[in-house]
Amino acid sequence: MKLPYELAEVMNGLKDFQRRTVEYVFNRMYGDDHPTHRFLVADEAGLGKTLVAKGVIAHAVKHLWEKTDRIDIIYICSNGDIARQNINRLNITDQDDFVLTSRITMLPAQLKDINKNKLNFVSFTPGTSFNLRSTLGIRSERVLLYWLLDQAWGISNWGTGPKNVLRGYAGADGFRSKVKEFDQDSIDPTIRDSFIDRLEMVIKEAKSKGEQDLKSCFEELSNRFQRKRMDHRLPERDKRERGLFIGKIRSILAQVCLQALEPDLVILDEFQRFKHLLSGDDEASLLARDLFSIRMRTPMSGCFCSQLPLIKCILCRLRRMITTTAILSIPLSFYRMTLC
Repeated sequence: MKLPYELAEVMNGLKDFQRRTVEYVFNRMYGDDHPTHRFLVADEAGLGKTLVAKGVIAHAVKHLWEKTDRIDIIYICSNGDIARQNINRLNITDQDDFVLTSRITMLPAQLKDINKNKLNFVSFTPGTSFNLRSTLGIRSERVLLYWLLDQAWGISNWGTGPKNVLRGYAGADGFRSKVKEFDQDSIDPTIRDSFIDRLEMVIKEAKSKGEQDLKSCFEELSNRFQRKRMDHRLPERDKRERGLFIGKIRSILAQVCLQALEPDLVILDEFQRFKHLLSGDDEASLLARDLFSIRMRTPMSGCFCSQLPLIKCILCRLRRMITTTAILSIPLSFYRMTLC
C-alpha cells in the first residue's frame, strides 16, 4: 500500500527551527544506535509544538509503513475541544476516515473501524477516559455496557431493572430505544471476551475476600430499580450505589480496552495539566500507565526490546520508567521549574 502523504509536503509546512527539532527527535528515537525511549519537547506557547509533533508523526509513520500491518497514533489532551481540533491538525493524510476521536470505553464498538485502516489517529482526554469512577459517563457508553453485561450475565432476562440502573440521568424511553437499536454485532469479540473474563476475575476476588461481588450488587440494584422513577425521586442511597457500580464497570471496561490498543506513537499534549497521571497512585493514573506500558506488535528497527520507543522526558519527577512513545508538549516556564 502506498504511503498516503508526501513527507516533503508535511515538512515544508514547518519553519526551519521546527524542522531541525523534528529531525533531531526522530533520529534520537529511531536512528541512533542506542535510541532514547522518552523525549520532551518544551517551548513557549505559539512556537509550534503541535507542528513539531506532526513532523515527528510523518517521519515515524514513513519509518513504520512497511514494518507493521497497522499504525496507531494516540493523542492525549486535557480538553476535548482541543483534542478534536489538534487531532485534525496532526492528521498528516488530510483524510477524515483515518481519524477516530473517542472515549476509551467506546473502543469495543469502534475497533472494527480501526482494524480496517492501515493508519489511525485516536484521541482521548484523561477526564473522560481515565477518571471513570466520578461520573456515569455518556448514554452511548452505558448502552454498550448493557449489551456487554448481557453477554456476561444475561441481564436482558432480568426485567426492566438493568435498563433503569444503566440509563443514569438519561430519559427512560430514550435509553431503552437506544438499547433496542444498538447493533450487537458491532462489538469486537476479542474485547467482549476479555471483558467477561475480567469481570469473572473481579467477582472471584471479591468472593475470596468475603465482599459483595459486582454481579450480586447489580442484581440487588436491578431489583430496587424495577419501577421506572424520575431521578429526583430516587433515594440518595440508590443514586450513590448506582454511580459506584457504573463507575466500577466502566473502569473494568477501560482496562480491557487499553489492552486492545496497539499504539505506535503516543502524544501527550499540554502535559502539565495532567502530569499526575505519570506519578499518582489513583485509578486514573494507573489506567494511564497501563496505556504507557502496552507492548508493541513488532520490534522496531534499532530498538532491541519489547518497549515502544518513548520520547525522553528529562524532568526529575518523571524518572519512573514509562514504556511507550510520547511527545510531552509543555510550556517552557513549567519546564524550567521542574528541571533537576
